[in-house]
Amino acid sequence: MKVVLLQDLRGLGRKDDVRNVSDGYARNFLIPRGVVKLATSKDLQKLDTAKHELAEANTKAEEMLEELHRETQSAPISVPIGTGEKGEIFSSLKEEDVRRALITAKPQLAELKLQIELEKHIKDLGIHEAGINAGRGVRNTFKIKIVGSG
Repeated sequence: MKVVLLQDLRGLGRKDDVRNVSDGYARNFLIPRGVVKLATSKDLQKLDTAKHELAEANTKAEEMLEELHRETQSAPISVPIGTGEKGEIFSSLKEEDVRRALITAKPQLAELKLQIELEKHIKDLGIHEAGINAGRGVRNTFKIKIVGSG
């Protein structure tokens, strides 16, 4: 019997996977617990469409991050940070500061749920490399330039 998983099940698969299970296992155990539903042709078509859309979104995100990587090699994204009179930094740069500067410079990236990954706490001005993760295995790096704001 073909069933669609409604949640992740150890040993069976992940949510929205289609699996063949024995009739008794499905009728007596899985369906009563609400963890699967029978796979109809309408459900299979809907899942196929959703997987196709997800693949397109992943491809689009990969292209956007690759373009960001190429552009920032020659022109890093400027990230302002508060500095003292002599240019000293009193706190480290936070991921949220980088995300804000990135979306200001590249508004098209706002639609992605980005996670910024800094290797270490950045406490000095200059050019540094940061990682960016858009989820679902889509990640890349880009360059940032830390500038004092005063």
